[in-house]
Amino acid sequence: MSNSKILDECKKHISINCAWEVGESIFKGGTITDDCCHKLVSVGKHCHALFFNSALESIPNVDKSRALAKSTLVWNCCVGIALSPASSITIPNSKSSKSKIVDECKKHISTKCAREVGGSIFESGSVTYGCCYEIVSAGKTCHDLFFNSVLASKLIVDKSRALVESTQVWDQCVEITISPTPSIAIPTPKALNSETLVECKHISINCAWEVGGSIFEGGMVTCDCCDDL
Repeated sequence: MSNSKILDECKKHISINCAWEVGESIFKGGTITDDCCHKLVSVGKHCHALFFNSALESIPNVDKSRALAKSTLVWNCCVGIALSPASSITIPNSKSSKSKIVDECKKHISTKCAREVGGSIFESGSVTYGCCYEIVSAGKTCHDLFFNSVLASKLIVDKSRALVESTQVWDQCVEITISPTPSIAIPTPKALNSETLVECKHISINCAWEVGGSIFEGGMVTCDCCDDL
């Protein structure tokens, strides 16, 4: 599917007001509401990147590096809001039964994604990026409740190992959601060669040395280098 078609699909799931807020925040130093942040995270990092690139093409004389850094900052801040205790999902009060809370959580995650998560935890399956966005958007409380609900239905299962797997799935999904979207269009594996390396010219020599030293010599990588990477 072409980027233009994906962009059209993304637009169906976010309001014009929210898209405007995100653009203002990136290019004009505006603010973005918590509600818009939840919507942005729910559509996913790829949609955010497409929105950004589309807007960037229409704005003349813009500092692209600064705009990209601001776009990444907006995304990470919104993920932080989505992960905060003040979740976008209205969890019933403590007097409500857990089953009612689970029912509320189910409204915010697809059956397909729930199966992916269960398969990943209990059957060594995998979770897609899109599903990770759903899980993170729904929140840690819902993830834990889904896990406990499925665990209760399993007659024979290593509960300690399952808990470890559940935690790993959550942590990996958070990492996927928070990590910045690459600004460079990386070629397919068949095209990976010296030309690809030349395209990866958006990182300084010093940072490249830091990364190499960290991998091969046990050195450290600075925060600035991590941002560049």
